[in-house]
Parts: sequence; C-alpha cells; structure tokens
Amino acid sequence: MVKRVDHPYWYNWLSWHCYYRFRNRFKVQRRVAWEFINYIRTLPKGALIIDCGANVGQVTAAFVKQGCEVHAFEPDPYAIEKFESKFAGHPQVHLHKAAVGTEPGELMLFRTERFETRPERATIESSLVRRDIHTSGNAVSVKVVDLIAFIRQLDRRVDVLKVDIEGAEVDLVNRLIDEGLHREISAIYVETHERFSDDLAQRTQALRDRVRREGIRNVNLDWV
Repeated sequence: MVKRVDHPYWYNWLSWHCYYRFRNRFKVQRRVAWEFINYIRTLPKGALIIDCGANVGQVTAAFVKQGCEVHAFEPDPYAIEKFESKFAGHPQVHLHKAAVGTEPGELMLFRTERFETRPERATIESSLVRRDIHTSGNAVSVKVVDLIAFIRQLDRRVDVLKVDIEGAEVDLVNRLIDEGLHREISAIYVETHERFSDDLAQRTQALRDRVRREGIRNVNLDWV
C-alpha cells in the first residue's frame, strides 16, 4: 500500500497555481515547437538562418542537417568553445562570437554560480540582463553586434530568425518592427522570458499586444 503524503498548504497552493496558470502556455509552446520543427523540414537547401543565442549549437545542428546556411551568434566563451568543436571548418556555419542587440558595443555577460561546477548547463542562463541568480564574479565582457545593421548588410532575405537571448528579446524585436525589417524575414521565432521580472512581463505583454494589433503574422513569441 502506497503511503499517503500530506503536503503543507503552501505546497498544494503553489502546485495548483502553477498548473492552472501555465498549462495553457505549455500547450502553446509544445505546438509551436512542433511547428518550428516542421517548418525547418520545408526549408530549401541554402536557406539563410540567423540563430541568436546559439549556445552550444543544438538548434544550429538542425538547420545544418537541412542544408541551410547559418549565421550563429553566441557571446559566452565556454559555449563558443563547444560550438566550435562541433562546427569548426563547416562551410555552412558562420559563428559570430558576440551577443546581439539594438546597437554595437561591449556589455557584461552575467553567469550563474553553478557555472563553476556545471558550465555546459549553466551557459543557457548566461545573459546581458542581470538577475538575482547571476554573480558578478563570473561575469565577462562580450562584444555586442547591432542585429538590425547586420541583417541589412546581408542584402538578401532571411528565411528564419531564431531569438533566444535570455531577457533581451523585447527591445530587439520592437526595434525590428520599428525599422520594418521584420518584413524582410520569412519567420521569426522568439523565446520570451517574462518570468524573470514583473517589468519584463509587462514589456513582453506590450510586445504581444503590438504584434496582434499590427497584424504581424511572421513573429511567433511562443518558441521554446
């Protein structure tokens, strides 16, 4: 006979709250994940991809398998080393050792404390946006590329723009829309991070409202 476990009230409340608040979002993210995978399969060889927040190259690998040309942006030195070990010399992959933003420069990239013991898993939490999980001792200065200027100098249509930049996505996507550059990209998949703070949640919701209000159909803010 299985012994019954009596959880405290706060545990039951939190479980209920998380389940009902986020279950619909998880369903949407699963649907979008399948949509993303199926969309990749339709891309022709030579399709142009920009992978922002490439990390160690899991998503880049899927594009390469399809025969796409990928411009991958990654600022974390540890992730860069792992990425290069996978794609060194690959003619379809162009690694840019930098973060992306709305203007060029240099910023601090913050890492979590667990970077010291589990760096490969911790790199997914490295961010230009500092949170309470980040420590100043692990921070490194990184180059930032103006993504808008970069896309313009390509002088060809981008088939997919994937954005996973740990909280810095709202300003970037708003700027793309401000400049009308989103019209030059067939599909934009963005992972949002509204859970990081109330301020980011409000700004993310404002972006969602803008995308809906302006009838923008190629920007998907539910990628995961």
